[in-house]
Amino acid sequence: MDPKIKAAAEAEGFSAEQAEEFVANIQGSLYITGAGLQYKMLQTYKAGCFAIQGKIPAPEEYRLVRQMMGLGDSDPLVLVRGEVHIQGFSEPFVDYGTATPKNLSGFVKFSEYPLEMATRRATNRAMRLATATGMCSVDEIEAGGEGSSSEGMDHGTRSPSPPARSPRTAGNGSKTDDRPEPTSEPTPEVVGPTDKQRAMFTRLLEESYDGGTAVFTEKEMEQAWEAFEGGDRKQADVYIEGLKKRLAQRVRLWEEEQAEEAEEAEEAEEEEVHAA
Repeated sequence: MDPKIKAAAEAEGFSAEQAEEFVANIQGSLYITGAGLQYKMLQTYKAGCFAIQGKIPAPEEYRLVRQMMGLGDSDPLVLVRGEVHIQGFSEPFVDYGTATPKNLSGFVKFSEYPLEMATRRATNRAMRLATATGMCSVDEIEAGGEGSSSEGMDHGTRSPSPPARSPRTAGNGSKTDDRPEPTSEPTPEVVGPTDKQRAMFTRLLEESYDGGTAVFTEKEMEQAWEAFEGGDRKQADVYIEGLKKRLAQRVRLWEEEQAEEAEEAEEAEEEEVHAA
């Protein structure tokens, strides 16, 4: 077995037998499969307690995403909003998936299945939020032969290089160009989480049940921190809210289990009394 796959599978909480089914090593990069995400959803939340949906966003959402990606009104774009609804949660986990001719130029072309790919990206991203999964899913695989991500986490596109200029000729026949040299805008620096956000995230990760048992395992903490520190401040807020929801869900399920166990113990005690 590929040692990278084995290590990544262990970090995500998969057994050695599940590693090759749930984790893929493609062109040297590790990805979680759709089956792996579904398994994590079932492990994090009970079966029948969640629903995964892909929805067509409102025109306003389309407009904002076009601006973020630098696309014009006539540029082809398929946008889907992925939602993961958890029983007992007031709000769903939400993320978006896009399909354009640029980010669908690898194994699947834009002319083939744009809606299907946008939907898969959206729902997989929402599931990754709901399960605090650090790895990208296989639909994020790099476009074949281009070396650029088929669907980056920031939904961004690269600016085209400026066209070559032909120098103008001065009156004496020498070549001159009085136009200023083109300047490229500096790449904006990604500002990581604030100290306040880190403190909040740490407090949530270190929460424990009434019995003193930690809510999250060490592997889950490590995985969550990796994803948290890799984002900017806006993404940090998203991870914090997602972690709050996961924490509330686990505590609620734990309390239900404790109540069931207490009820069973009480019934057993009553049966012993009647038997005596």
